[in-house]
Amino acid sequence: MRKIIDWIFTIPFLILLVLALVLCDPLFRLSRLFGIKSIGYVASAFMWMLQRLVFPINGTRTTIEKSDAVRPRTPYIIISNHQALYEFPLFGTALFSNIPGFISKVENGKWYPTVSFYLRNGPCGLIDRRDKPGAIQAIAALGRQAQALGHSVLIYPEGTRAKDGQLKPYKRAGTLALLEAAPDLEVLPVAVEGGWIAMRHNFLPVPFGTHLRIRIGHPIPRSEAENREDIIDEAHRFTEEALADWRGIETG
Repeated sequence: MRKIIDWIFTIPFLILLVLALVLCDPLFRLSRLFGIKSIGYVASAFMWMLQRLVFPINGTRTTIEKSDAVRPRTPYIIISNHQALYEFPLFGTALFSNIPGFISKVENGKWYPTVSFYLRNGPCGLIDRRDKPGAIQAIAALGRQAQALGHSVLIYPEGTRAKDGQLKPYKRAGTLALLEAAPDLEVLPVAVEGGWIAMRHNFLPVPFGTHLRIRIGHPIPRSEAENREDIIDEAHRFTEEALADWRGIETG
């Protein structure tokens, strides 16, 4: 019975999702005329629309927790865990005016209406995970651009999705390169939860009533004397504690 319910609500959800992706593609292309940040604002509005208007079709609930110290219209380096593509609208909704740009694998820059155009032309970076030196260079270039233009950058240091929801160790090289390339941008530690549940059947179907959560911590200040390894450790610890809190697990 539960699977039947999931499919009943997944079908209209997928129809609306595809329509949104196709119909919004021209708007993204038009926004390119006004620069990278304009594409970022349109993307944030698109993510807000998905989270507020499309996701509720299949009963998806969202909880956004954000530190009062997070300033609007301020660029940040965002360090987060990663469970599924399903979670990305949370960032546009929670950090709308901060213009979060994504670092994504180069394969996602093809085939997907709206999304691929955004990743290729917006405040984002595409990396080839088979070419580590090239990936590091692309991340550093995006960091320099973010600091110069005033948009945020989101990096997933786990390197891949945690399909079972379990937090993986954070890889260092890409995040260290980003921190070095954008030394003026404070760091936002972020935790997300629920995307792995929504995507455990790869949209076929989407479980009805999934609860998506995002928690955004206090900005971590930057300084010339900073230890960047410690910043990464702090971000990982923040996410670990948030996941434990949501799951009712005690941490020592």
